[in-house]
Amino acid sequence: MTVKQFAYLAAGIVVGFICFSLPIFFIFKIIFGGLFALTGVFLAFVPVEGRSADTMITLFISALLKPNEFSYKKGQDSANVTVTPSQVKAEKQEKKEPEKNEKVFFASNPPASLTMPEESADADALDTSFTDASQAFLPPTPIEQPVAVLTVEEPLAAPI
Repeated sequence: MTVKQFAYLAAGIVVGFICFSLPIFFIFKIIFGGLFALTGVFLAFVPVEGRSADTMITLFISALLKPNEFSYKKGQDSANVTVTPSQVKAEKQEKKEPEKNEKVFFASNPPASLTMPEESADADALDTSFTDASQAFLPPTPIEQPVAVLTVEEPLAAPI
């Protein structure tokens, strides 16, 4: 047992004992005391994919807080490109929008507003044909009827 494992185990057991000695309902004592003791055992002895649990928790939290955006420029060899989060942050500060030959890739699905369709001469024609085809499914737009405006030339009678 290493010093780190001993520290996690001891901290879990001590916090569990403190929770067990609190003046609360007995069921809550067992639940919270056992939870903290088992957390200490988990952090001390259980490896997750070959790494200690505290390392995996630290990596998980850092992955949530860092951006997961990578940029790719056409013509670069992908095997020789390494992108660190600090480089991505520096690129974001230098330029806000990608150039024509640069595409932005996300680790998850990109938002619809950031997808860039391929440019073609028929793009406008496709857009208008789609708009015309989608109009068939919409209800007809109501025609506004003219509103008659009445003017009163004589003053109204005084209220009683």
